[in-house]
Amino acid sequence: MSILLMPLYVYGEGLTIERAWLGVFKYNGTYYDPLGNTFEGNNSYQGPHYYYVVINYELSNGEIIRQIIDINDENGTTNPAPTALVSWTAPNGTKYTIFERNNGNTYNLTQLPYIAEIEPGSIVEIIMNDNYNDNNYADGYWKINVSENGIEIIRAWQEGGYFHNLSFVFENLNRSNTSRVFMPYKYPNENISYNGSILPNGSQPIINIIARYSYGNTNTVKVPIPIGAVIVSIVVVLLMAYRKV
Repeated sequence: MSILLMPLYVYGEGLTIERAWLGVFKYNGTYYDPLGNTFEGNNSYQGPHYYYVVINYELSNGEIIRQIIDINDENGTTNPAPTALVSWTAPNGTKYTIFERNNGNTYNLTQLPYIAEIEPGSIVEIIMNDNYNDNNYADGYWKINVSENGIEIIRAWQEGGYFHNLSFVFENLNRSNTSRVFMPYKYPNENISYNGSILPNGSQPIINIIARYSYGNTNTVKVPIPIGAVIVSIVVVLLMAYRKV
């Protein structure tokens, strides 16, 4: 048996996003995506306000990618993470507001589940809660441009008292493989901001840390720092054994 490690960029270059679907759901014991598929997840968030955002992409080669965000913190792992869709803006400038935050709580303005087909070039704003039992969704934020050439993280930040070991997860529904792009690790009582880009199938990520701020500490990083994001696809090759007579 031989194990070959193959970076996913072999499959990623030249692919574009032809269509995309955006969905936000309230957890009811089963995980859904905007195309009606169900999938496995993990829930360490025990509060009554567990929402999650899923995006599906159809690539130029016909393959379908499902993207979620997952989080691991002091209270465990939730995959997909508690995330809510603040809004999305079409390329023509039309804005659709789905959730709002008011007085420390988060409310959906549109009946859930909310599902929309979006054009490449649309801007999506997502907020996140960590696994603490509240409804403030004030622990993470991503402003993402879903472009033809991939995912551009225009602006992102994470904060709060918990550590966040967080990633974007891209599952190829045709190949049955998964790519994981790690976001910068957030320490407890820290605010971190960053931006970046990822190819449509979750390969060749570039993540730039803009600043880190520890509560009670004025140390910041003012120059973007690229961080490595390891995405590896493991291909197991079975070699036939020949017995000499």
